[in-house]
Order: sequence, then C-alpha cells, then structure tokens
Amino acid sequence: MWVSPIIFIAALVTALFFQGFQVDFLFAAQLLLLIWLLRIFWQCYDRGFVVPRSGLALTLTLLWAWFGITIVWSRVPHLSIFNFWWLGSLPLAFWLYTLAPDRPRIWRYLASLVLIMGLTLALVAVYQLLLLNESPRSVFLNINLHAALLNLIALPTAGYFLATHASANRDRYKRFSAILAAAFFVLVFAVMLARGRGASIALFLGLGLLLFVAYRHVPRKAVGLLVGLGIAAFLLANAIWQGEVFDRLETLADPVNAGVPRFLIWQRAWDLLGAAPWWGIGLGTFALVFPPYRHPEDRSAGFFVHNDYLQIWIEAGLPGLLLLIATLVSVLWLFVRTVRRGDVPASTKIEMAGLFFGLFALALHSLVTFNFYVMTTLIVSGTMLGRLHELGMHPRQRAYWRIEPVRWFSPAAYRILTLLVFLFPLTYFASVSLSARETENGIEQAKQGFLIEADKSLVRASRLYPYADNILVSRADLYRHVLAKMPQWAQDERRTLFNQSRELLDEAQRLNPLRPVNFLVRGTLLQENPELAGEDWAERAASAFQHALRLNPRFYAARLTYAKFLLARDKTNEARQVLEDGMHYWYPEYDDLVPYFALTAKLRAAAGDGEGAKQLREKIDRSLKNSGWKWVPRPEQAKLLEARRNSR
Repeated sequence: MWVSPIIFIAALVTALFFQGFQVDFLFAAQLLLLIWLLRIFWQCYDRGFVVPRSGLALTLTLLWAWFGITIVWSRVPHLSIFNFWWLGSLPLAFWLYTLAPDRPRIWRYLASLVLIMGLTLALVAVYQLLLLNESPRSVFLNINLHAALLNLIALPTAGYFLATHASANRDRYKRFSAILAAAFFVLVFAVMLARGRGASIALFLGLGLLLFVAYRHVPRKAVGLLVGLGIAAFLLANAIWQGEVFDRLETLADPVNAGVPRFLIWQRAWDLLGAAPWWGIGLGTFALVFPPYRHPEDRSAGFFVHNDYLQIWIEAGLPGLLLLIATLVSVLWLFVRTVRRGDVPASTKIEMAGLFFGLFALALHSLVTFNFYVMTTLIVSGTMLGRLHELGMHPRQRAYWRIEPVRWFSPAAYRILTLLVFLFPLTYFASVSLSARETENGIEQAKQGFLIEADKSLVRASRLYPYADNILVSRADLYRHVLAKMPQWAQDERRTLFNQSRELLDEAQRLNPLRPVNFLVRGTLLQENPELAGEDWAERAASAFQHALRLNPRFYAARLTYAKFLLARDKTNEARQVLEDGMHYWYPEYDDLVPYFALTAKLRAAAGDGEGAKQLREKIDRSLKNSGWKWVPRPEQAKLLEARRNSR
C-alpha cells in the first residue's frame, strides 16, 4: 500500500526543484507519475477500470486534449509539447488518483505526506527569515508561489481539523486534532511571513467560507480555536515584520496604485491577446511573443501574465479558457450538490469543504499570479480534485463505466501494449533530458576553450533531440568563434564553416522564428566575415540586428552589438540613437549591463550630455555593487572595469 504514496511523494519533491528551466526535474517527476500509472494499469488487468461519468472528469480531460491540439498551430511546436506535459500534470494527477484501486487507504498516506511536505517548506521559510535574514520562500524563486502552495495545504488541514470535531468518534481523534491545529498555525504563519496580499486575502476568504459551511456541524469551540490560531499567526508574523504585513494589506485601500505592476502587464497582455483571440499562440510561447508588447516600466521577468486565466486564453485560445472555466464550474457544482445531500455525513461534507476551499483559494490567487504554471502545485491540486471528486460522486452504478481489459486481451498482450504506450513518453523525456545535459556540457566546454569537444557535445545534443532551436544556435555561434580564430588563407575551410553556421541558423529559425539571439548571431557572423558574406553583407547584418530588436526591444546585447557595428561605419548618431532607444526600458542593475551602460555614457559625454553620462556612471556603480563586486581587479573583471573607466 505504501508503494503508490512513495512514488507520489517522490514525484512531488522532485517537482519542487523544477522552476521552469531545469528539465531534468520536470521529466524525472513526470516519469515517476507515469510509473505510478503503469502500476495502476498492471493492477487493473483482472479487476478492471472504473471510469467516472462526471462533468469534472469530462471537462478536465477535454482541457488536457485541447492543450494537445493547440500544438498543431503553435509557432514553436517543441516548446508547446514541453508545456503540454508541464500543464498536463494537473489532469494526470487527477486521473492517477481516480483510477487507483483502494483510493481511501491511499489518500490517508498521500494527505499525510503532503502535509509533512508543506510543514517542511513552512519551517524552512521561517528558518530563512529568522536565522538567515533571507526571503522566506523555501525552495521557490517567487515567494508568492511558495505562499500559494501553503494555502493549498493549510485549508484542507483546517477542514480535517473541523471534520474530527464533526465525527461521531471525536474523542478518538483528540490527539490527531491537536496535531492538525498546530500544523494549521505553522502553515498560516508561514503564509503571513511571505507578506503576499493576494495569498493572504485568498487564505482568509477561503477560511471564512470554510467556517461558514462547517459552522452548523461542529462545536463553536472548534471554530473559535481556528479563528484564534489564524489571528495569532497573523499578529506574530506582523510583529516579526514590525507591522509590514498589515501595511501591505492596507495598500489595498488604494487598489489602483497597489496594482500598478500587474496592470502594466495585463494592459499589454490584452493587446497581445488581440493578435490571436480565438485559437491562441501556442502553449509556452507567451514569453517569446510578449517582448514587443511589454510596457517600458514593466519590471517583471516577462515569462508570465500574472493572471493564469488571461495567459491560458492567450496561449490556448478561447476554447482553452472556456474549458478551464467549465472545469472550475464543474468542481463548484459537484461540491454544492454534495453538501446539499441529506445522506452525506457531516464529516464528509466538511472534508470536501476543506479541499474545495483550498482549491478555491488557489484559483482566486491565480488571478494575480501564475500558480497554474507550478508543477508541484498542479500535482497537489490534481490529487485533491481526485479526492473531492471521489467524495462527491453518488455511488450509483450508472455514474461509472467499467472497462475490463481481461475480456479483450491476454495477460501477455495487455502488458506488452501497456509497456509500448509507456515507452512513448519515456523516450521523449529521456531524449530531451539527455539533450539538455549535452547542451550544458557543450556550452561549458566552449567557455573553457575546448571548442572541438564542445562541438561534439552539441552534435550529440542535436541527435538526441533535433527539434530544439537553441542547440542549433549554440552550434552556429560556436562556429562563429572558430572562424574568428582561423587564418585568412584557409579560405575553403572558412567558407565551409561559414555556410554550415548559416544553415544551422536557418534551421533554427524554421523551428523557432521568435528567438532574437538567432538574429544576433546571424548579424555578428556577417559582420565578422564580410569576405564570405557577399557584397550586401552590411545591409543583411543591419537587418538581422534590427529584427532581433523588433522581437525583443530589451535585448541589450543586440543593441550594444548593433551600436558597435554602426560606430565602425562612422554612424555615430545612429549608434547613439540605437542605445538611447533601449534606455526607455527598465533593466535590472547588475554587471552584465555594464558594457551597455558604459558605451551609452561615453556617447552621451561625447555629445555634451554630461548629466546623462553621470547618471549612467552611477548606474554602473550600482550594478557592480549589486553583483557583489569588491573593486579588487581580477582577470574576469578586467573588461568591465575598463568599460567603466572608458565611460568617462
């Protein structure tokens, strides 16, 4: 009985370390979930599958299928396939729990393990703040996502606490009830330490509605204890932050000013939606399409809309949004219908209320953040949906389909077919993961100067997964560096390498026409090899740089390279204009920006704008300070220090 819960918690913990980039963790978690699915298929050969006929099961499955269909018209199919598996963690977790035999016993283990994980994350956050003086976000890069996951666990914990008091054997659960009360306090305390306004509102609104539903079924003392624990957790966190938790919530009295950062994103995301409102631009492509639309003062990373419903609409089209809303409505209808039934025990209704309002808090919070793009949260939500669905389904025979493989397949044929179906995603996961590992090796080898070894690694990466454009761009850029080191007299070899680089860039552009670095490498390749590029090399190089900036106006590396290209052709005014156009955008101040700031400051000073040059030199100093520089020259710092001096 412990096998499935162990596989589940292993997948959950692995998914915690997937922050959107580390593909190994994503695919390892998915592989563990698929192993659980394989185990379920193995177990159900003789006993058969019990498939529910419900609105929730239908809408969630249709949403998953629609995500797959949108891959057909995505401009970057390989990225959309990746996101299909990522977002598909929610329906996959739902169906894993729904199809699993002996679900009630499994749920006890799963719920306990999830609570332990939540408490661990909460305590890590407390440790980070109180002892390390760091942001209390546990393993998450974004503190709001940390708070959202704890909300998702805290409200069901409150529900189970109340359910023990509604049980006919409440004395039997006294010790368990005390543990749940303490766990609820720790989780709420950690959420309050995060100081997230959206997470705090979602938590307390969900708790208030949970108490409203449970009030008639539990002693008032239990309700009062939960309220007291919530208030105590808030006051303690507020005291530790010296009043900042309350101050943050108080800013909501002026929602216009409080929501400015989000409004900037939503306004421009709405403009992007107008380009493809019906069928979407493709899962996972928002970050590539959005840069030309971004507001100059937008300080987000630019990967997410910070409103999951709007992002699903943009990426999966109107059908995707409608299916998502239909899924939420199905959950609501299932909950309301069950709570109104007279034959359902009060403890079951309260358990359902805890699960429902945990999911409700997540859905509400997703209006201002991107919880639907967090794999751990999706897995927990999918499992909770499965349990909620199990409790809410009426035990009527006609509410289910029964599928019995034993009637159509022999044991050997069934297991072979199951393994073949399992091997399809396994092959995909393995090829992408190994390709990503080889790509990382190749880039690291190139940085160390081992160019031949780097090329071999990148070639292996392409063979493992030939649909990733970033590998091709990396190879093309590697060949560009090799060309710079080759003697001029080796014209035949140089021309061959130049053509290979160009072909790689063409293929990468076919696979992904939205990646601006492709055009930066293309323009630089033409600029550095005019004798191989043809008479119109300068026009084509300029066009490539300009196209890179159209794709992403904040791409400062392309601005800097293009400006240097123009300066080399004695077009000083145009070069300065290219640099100044980029200064309208907000940039984080760190050392990578120093060369860009330095050249702009130098051109400002040459044009007589001493005050503007001074402002940029101050930015340079702040950028170096923010990056932890000690002003002790080291080899890797020499170029940036020289750029700073030259900016005067």
